[in-house]
Amino acid sequence: MAALLGTVVPFIWLQRKGFSKDLGPLEQLQSQADQSLRSTVRQSNNAKLSFIGTEAVILSRQEEITWFNKTVVIGYRCTYFVRNRHGEHFLFIHRHDAKPHLKHTSQRIARVKLGAKYIAPPSDG
Repeated sequence: MAALLGTVVPFIWLQRKGFSKDLGPLEQLQSQADQSLRSTVRQSNNAKLSFIGTEAVILSRQEEITWFNKTVVIGYRCTYFVRNRHGEHFLFIHRHDAKPHLKHTSQRIARVKLGAKYIAPPSDG
């Protein structure tokens, strides 16, 4: 009985905090994040700031996984630093419980965040 309460009571607490279910296998969540990135398209009047996910180069990928009982995934977030074909850097965030978020990142911030993985944009001259 104590073992059952040790599992059920924390799960009820998690449900009240907004974590309601097992999100499925980690590999499935990772695949969904990659598909979300690849299917994202943002057009801009400035072609350098346009983003086409299928053309993006992934420079960095970081996952945040929330586990219940070390066996069940109840929260998932994947943050990518990517580069478009014009050399512009973007931050892409995929969360299991929200719409994907894409943001252009300045070269200065990209250089700091990416360190040795940073690739400077091609010169226009």
